[in-house]
Amino acid sequence: NTAAVRECLTQTDKMHLIHGLIEDDQGTHGMQSFDQSILALFNQGIISFETAVESANNPNDLEMAVRGIKSSGSRLAEVQ
Repeated sequence: NTAAVRECLTQTDKMHLIHGLIEDDQGTHGMQSFDQSILALFNQGIISFETAVESANNPNDLEMAVRGIKSSGSRLAEVQ
């Protein structure tokens, strides 16, 4: 997906696809979104639920992921 991200960066009409590509790539090249990283820190017990929600770009998706609920368009619930 790094090639796909590179392509999106050079074509402004595709920039909106970058976030999804980063979330999809977590296991392949180690890319992850900010919220995926926050969820992993919470799951490891490094940060509290409150800190995770306060810090998240999308607090609603993060709360649902903590409960194991996958929201449409979000891959947060798939974080290990």
